[in-house]
Amino acid sequence: MTSKVAIGACVWALAMAVRAAAPLQDSGAPAATRSTTTGVYTGAQADAGQEIFAATCIGGCHSLSDHKGVAFKQRWAGHVVWELYHTIHEEMPKDDPGSLSDADAINLVAYLLKINGLPAGKDALATDESTLRKIKIDVPEGGDRPRGEDRW
Repeated sequence: MTSKVAIGACVWALAMAVRAAAPLQDSGAPAATRSTTTGVYTGAQADAGQEIFAATCIGGCHSLSDHKGVAFKQRWAGHVVWELYHTIHEEMPKDDPGSLSDADAINLVAYLLKINGLPAGKDALATDESTLRKIKIDVPEGGDRPRGEDRW
């Protein structure tokens, strides 16, 4: 009987871990209709985000490698941009959560997309939830370099 209880507890724990790792999507939310590979932010947003990242994030809690390449892909690929934006806006910086403005948070999102090989577009990335829930984070294979750029 003890082994059946232990097995049941393991199955339950595994189910909870899988559920916790799944993207936080409201079942009533519309499906993502756009991909980050289509250019969902502007270069100016990414440039502003780079400045914020350097001033606020590096040296305090994060390094660039925390948010680039495999680490970024494993954490965010398949999620909607709203989840990334919401996490940054509500939980960062760790020493003063929620203190970033809407513009600063969305510019940080744009910068993270850029350093992960996702192209800029002509339209600025908005901060409203309904728009950001429609954009899926797709990361190209080996794509931690912006397209068409040799250095960044």
